[in-house]
Amino acid sequence: MFPQTHGSEPVVPPLGILRVVISPNGHWIGLCTSCHKLLRQTLDSDKAVLTCPSCRSSCTMRMDVLLDEMLKAKSSSQKIVLNLSAFG
Repeated sequence: MFPQTHGSEPVVPPLGILRVVISPNGHWIGLCTSCHKLLRQTLDSDKAVLTCPSCRSSCTMRMDVLLDEMLKAKSSSQKIVLNLSAFG
C-alpha cells in the first residue's frame, strides 16, 4: 500500500470496486463505489475501458462479455449489476 502524503506528491487511493449496471433495454452505466462518480467509458472494437475521473481507478472489460451481459439483461427483462475489481 502506498503512503498518503500531503503537499505536492499525489495521494494514491486504495483499490476499489467499479460497478456496471446494465438495463434490459441495452443501456449501461458505470459507477465508482469509492468516489460515487460516473465512470468515463472508452470503447474500442474489442474492449471497454472504464475509468473513474476522480480517483483514476480503472478496469478493462472485453466487449464480447459486455454484449453477452446485455443480451442476458434483455432476455430476462431484469437489470444486471456487475462488480468489477479496479486497478489504479
